[in-house]
Amino acid sequence: MKKSFLLLAAFAFLLALPTASHAALPDVGGNPVPVTKCTQVGNDIEVTKFGSTYPLTTACRQTEYGYKFYTMKCTSELEYYVNWRPCTNDELAAVTKVSCTEGDSGLDYYTSSWATGVIEGSTSMATVNDSCGNSVGDYNQEKGPWVAERNCSNGYVHTQWYKCENGCSNGACLKQAAPAPVVTPACSENDNGLNYDVAGSATGQAESGLSTGTFSDSCGDFVGDSGKNEGAYIDEKNCSYGKVHDQWYKCDYGCFAGACKAKPAPAPTAKCTETDGLNYDVWGTATGNDEVTGVAGTYGDSCGMYVGDKNKSSGNYIAETHCSSFNSKVYVHTQWYNCPSGCVNGACQAKPVVGENQTPYDTNAKTAITSPANNTILNNYPRVANLAWYQINNANQYQIEVVCDTCGISKWKTYSNSFQTPPLAGDNQFKARVLPVFPNGLTGQWSDYSYFSYKTAPTPSSATSSVPNTQSLPACSDIQGGNTNFIVCAGFAVDHQWSGTMVKVMDHDGETANVELVGLSETDADLVLNVAETFYITNKPGKYLTVTYLGIGAEGRALLKVDSNTTYTDSYSDSCTNEKGIDGVYTICKNNSFSHDAASFKFTVTKFDGKFVWLKLTGAKSTNVVLKLNTKKKYALKKDALNVELTYLGKAVSGGAKVSVKITPSK
Repeated sequence: MKKSFLLLAAFAFLLALPTASHAALPDVGGNPVPVTKCTQVGNDIEVTKFGSTYPLTTACRQTEYGYKFYTMKCTSELEYYVNWRPCTNDELAAVTKVSCTEGDSGLDYYTSSWATGVIEGSTSMATVNDSCGNSVGDYNQEKGPWVAERNCSNGYVHTQWYKCENGCSNGACLKQAAPAPVVTPACSENDNGLNYDVAGSATGQAESGLSTGTFSDSCGDFVGDSGKNEGAYIDEKNCSYGKVHDQWYKCDYGCFAGACKAKPAPAPTAKCTETDGLNYDVWGTATGNDEVTGVAGTYGDSCGMYVGDKNKSSGNYIAETHCSSFNSKVYVHTQWYNCPSGCVNGACQAKPVVGENQTPYDTNAKTAITSPANNTILNNYPRVANLAWYQINNANQYQIEVVCDTCGISKWKTYSNSFQTPPLAGDNQFKARVLPVFPNGLTGQWSDYSYFSYKTAPTPSSATSSVPNTQSLPACSDIQGGNTNFIVCAGFAVDHQWSGTMVKVMDHDGETANVELVGLSETDADLVLNVAETFYITNKPGKYLTVTYLGIGAEGRALLKVDSNTTYTDSYSDSCTNEKGIDGVYTICKNNSFSHDAASFKFTVTKFDGKFVWLKLTGAKSTNVVLKLNTKKKYALKKDALNVELTYLGKAVSGGAKVSVKITPSK
């Protein structure tokens, strides 16, 4: 037996949703839908509309709006209400695992049947009928030489094409040649004459004599206004003297979808009571049907940190429940309000009175992380970290920040003084800190960073791997290599074989590293680097060594990246004139330089873009160091028992770079 409808298509057609084609459907919502008849069957409903009866189930399903969980409920005999929300993972899994079913047990070309499941080659689930066609791929024809046989194959709905010997009719091959066509009457109708309460049609020649076909009942706002879905009048199509006649009739309660509307049932009387009205300063309740879910119950005021966050004991906002009405419907509404002094136990707190002995929130409060202990090496997998810290008085929330040296920053919120992170990325060095948040939105101070790392990966085959391994580290004095990343202990050096330059880490605190350059043709320099900074050193014409500090590494070591055989690009052009200022401030242009007699050094501008300036330091034996400076960076250089501090001050009036030079004796 053939199913006369497509469940998914019928369901989407009946939804009262946005009129734009394929309009976006809100994640959560609901709509009333008028029908000819609605019957509740457990959690499901059965509705009659447009002359056909459809079952609509409460379930997760896919329509043109994607996967949603639809809840069906008859609100009267002539209306039902549909709620929707996103499907859960379990509900989605259940839907996508629905097996394929069919009504005729395989490839039966002589029986018109159906198949239900996921359509082969798609992710859409539907019930499709066998049909005829004039050629392969010509679906849904009443007659033709080919049949599109729907059957189950490998769990999917498959279409098998077959050419019928005697032709195809209504989705099945004819067992013998089709009989001679039956002469149909000049006019026929399917709703027994003038039946204004049923949407029907009449087939034949129009009374005007201009066209022949099947004409359906429709609505209009006045006599002669047909083809509307809704209006005051019905255009009832019926047979009169062998032709299709238009009979106009004014419906007592209006016309909808080609039929007069029935007398509306009296609206159910909804009730709502409350204990405190719209009073934010007092905890209260409201009893009735919830505005969003329609569920009857007693709902109490509560607190939350933001609009939509409720059922918390404290927060910035109050979720005030009270009775409200719209279109004669009464329901429990939730009104959100930002309490000036915070919300506690479902009521806004009174504003502190000047002179009263109030205890203010301590914005200087600072917690300390207790777990994991600082510099802990973890080897659990998956790499989830269980963080814990001392609780702060009156704090009702904490912000958590976990920073990875090479993979970015992650942030979370929690309402307790502990938190388990999601799985973290790789065997890397991490640092965590915590910020207390008070009910009125004020915060305390960030805790100090607590460092931890993971040792779960296999030991690399080479000591010069580009990704340092925290499970088996060489001794500080043995670390050397070519172009690679280095983990360097404080007080030890990296010997870069290509340039013969030593990069020695003097000290580092996780934010900056003090690095000494050794072996630059008897001219050395000390640089203070942070994560965002790179410096270039050249010992050979046209060749540069690039060193970048990447932050603190495993076991408290500094992580440096060293690249060689790079070419420094000079792309700046300027024609300004040098200006020597006062108090050690100089304005310099590209390919020009200034010298400072006390330090016996000279700078040449190699590039300047208005935000950064690149300076090449030239020493007594023509050794070069290229520095990239902006307004947030200061460099300290050692030269002849003097400390030279350079600061870029921005763009000068002439268009050059303005640089401050401060010289002090070295200690």
